[in-house]
Amino acid sequence: MLLRSLMAVACSGPPAEEAREEFSRVGGEIAAGPLLSAWSDGDVLIMTGGHPGGTEGVLARYDGEAVSVEAGVADRTLWWIAGPRAGEWYAVGEGGRIVHETDGVRVREDVPTDATLFGVWADEDVAWAVGGTVGPEGTTGEIWTRRDGMWSAFATNLPGAVFKVWDGWFVGDGHAWRLVDDALVEASPTGRLVTVRGRADDDVWAVGGLGAPLVTHWDGAAWSEVDAAALGQPLSGLWTGAGEDVYVAGNFGTAAILRDDTWEVPEVPPTDAHLHAVWRHGDAVYWVGGDLYGDGDGTGVLVRYGLPRASVAAAPAVPRVPTGPRFPGISVAHAREPLRAGAPAPPFTLPDLAGAAHDLATLRGRVVVVNFWASWCAPCLAELPQLDALHTRLDPLGATVLAVTIDRQAGPALGVVRRLGLGMPVRLDARGEVATAWAPPALPTTYLLDRSGVVAGMWSRALGAPELAAIEADVRALLGRP
Repeated sequence: MLLRSLMAVACSGPPAEEAREEFSRVGGEIAAGPLLSAWSDGDVLIMTGGHPGGTEGVLARYDGEAVSVEAGVADRTLWWIAGPRAGEWYAVGEGGRIVHETDGVRVREDVPTDATLFGVWADEDVAWAVGGTVGPEGTTGEIWTRRDGMWSAFATNLPGAVFKVWDGWFVGDGHAWRLVDDALVEASPTGRLVTVRGRADDDVWAVGGLGAPLVTHWDGAAWSEVDAAALGQPLSGLWTGAGEDVYVAGNFGTAAILRDDTWEVPEVPPTDAHLHAVWRHGDAVYWVGGDLYGDGDGTGVLVRYGLPRASVAAAPAVPRVPTGPRFPGISVAHAREPLRAGAPAPPFTLPDLAGAAHDLATLRGRVVVVNFWASWCAPCLAELPQLDALHTRLDPLGATVLAVTIDRQAGPALGVVRRLGLGMPVRLDARGEVATAWAPPALPTTYLLDRSGVVAGMWSRALGAPELAAIEADVRALLGRP
């Protein structure tokens, strides 16, 4: 079995005569907004990003000496970049934005969709762009293709957003497809997959996850899950290639390498920011990231793994709270079985996003719906507006919907609250102590408490219209208000 032990990769280098590869920060914070992807354009590493939700898309370039930022590349955030050769690339993003540059000539090739394009891949003959929409009724996906210089819709209304494409593979929210004779063939592992890349036709990797990391491998016949629980966080980035190790990126500074069936991780994470993508460039591997759902003042980070280089200005590693396989701040050793119906809800006192403390016990006598979520959890964000609407309907009747975020800081959660216009009470479980006591098995998870604080129901998944209707009916029954 994989992951019998975790090998630690030092963040501080040995003496020069024993030089070894190490993790380091490249410079400090990068004023480009969160960096979401990276790609090699010859000797230059190009990164795309911006603040999600309507702000401009940016390009950042790293030439081995310094990072420069080009703002206003598009009027919406750019989520991914890829190209068929040096000098030609496509960058895709929100609202169907597509930027295409060929040998210094840049044009916009937007496609007619309101969806966010999360991924792009191209060879000399064809380019693919994938994406989807996330809404209260679930997610839908779409695939676009560019042939003979024109973009056209290849597939729409797919069951779940499509997050990435690579060499005929398409992965997304609970699905994976392979392109066979210009048709999509389902080849679905279980779980939410965010990125895919391979070393050969029978050696393809995909990563993702919700409350825990998910790594899965295609051997030419079927997908099989790889043990990655000790990485602790959902994953969003992946890089590998012929003869290469597998590099992954994830939340709260998760940077890891699968080498000879063993995960290697830094002793101290090089950053506590979310890392969204990883890419080999020259003689080193780079991770890019940043706060994805903050207030709009977030910055990007760039992390390097390779032999020490005097020309690389490295910022010190940032310590973080130890993490477990479910959520930040939850230790594996202290994780409990999830609460079940009939169990008393563990008490807690948590601050709101302004810092004022609130005791759950003050809601005794009301029916309470407790939802665990995080700013980086896409299914959580999809259901929050519907939970907020549920709170608006039920609050006058004697029920409260309480949203408990496990973000480590208030900023990202506050950005979500403002962006979605939420009015229900929100509490911050920054140290993960409440999540440890309640032990939700995944994100999002929703609990229903009766008037005496006893668990009356639990839903460990994103809530669609049927589940929300059932919860409302249960609340009204507990209140005696049909």
